[in-house]
Amino acid sequence: AVYAIDAATGTFKWKRNLTNINATPVCVRDGVVYFGGANDPVYAVSAETGETIWQTSNTVGSSHYAGVTLASNKLLIVVGTTMYAFNTANGSQTWSTYIPRSGWAQSAPAVYSNRIYVAMNDGGDGVRVYDLNTGSNLFNYSGFNIMFQQTGPALANGRMFILGQQLSSTSCYMYAFNAAATSAPL
Repeated sequence: AVYAIDAATGTFKWKRNLTNINATPVCVRDGVVYFGGANDPVYAVSAETGETIWQTSNTVGSSHYAGVTLASNKLLIVVGTTMYAFNTANGSQTWSTYIPRSGWAQSAPAVYSNRIYVAMNDGGDGVRVYDLNTGSNLFNYSGFNIMFQQTGPALANGRMFILGQQLSSTSCYMYAFNAAATSAPL
């Protein structure tokens, strides 16, 4: 379920039931709350009342949601091996793209300069970079023998920062990449 609590008073405002306990985190922008759940549609609801503004006609159907991100006029959701982009105004699907994997994306995608960055947890795929407007895979930061498990990229000042664990150790490190690169580093 998704609950709305008044931040100033702590009082309960509304609740939205879902058919499954597995749900995305929520995103909020301009008084609209966006979320989805396993075997549920993706929803946009009023933050004030919980009333549906729109919902997708289909479910995106998986128990594995990596998270949701708002970018420009798109709601991005990574579900299993697919990333979806929905129009925030009406819920229409703008595009979807297959994410080849030997692991899972376990965090919300990050967006910088019309690019989407999706961190993978398998140690080989690293971070995949997609075009925000088309969903096309541009390139991958891969081959680093690093597992980005349950941590998403943060983007600032032209850099992508991400925590990762070397597969040959139990240590975790902060990595920084050039987010403005047009190809993966050598």
